[in-house]
Amino acid sequence: MTDFEQKIVDRYGLLMTPNDLAELLKVKHVDHIRARVQSGDINIREHRSGRKIYYKASDVARLFE
Repeated sequence: MTDFEQKIVDRYGLLMTPNDLAELLKVKHVDHIRARVQSGDINIREHRSGRKIYYKASDVARLFE
């Protein structure tokens, strides 16, 4: 686990919500984040639990490497 990934996990946990991801990327609208992920512009997988969407902290950290 990289230092950056550890910082993300410490702050948000192993799974991040779209709101967490928007906060980290400094984006105001969560819908914009979800649209970019679904279109493939942001290369991370969505994990669903019922109606809730989560992103793995390790996938998010990989965006910044």
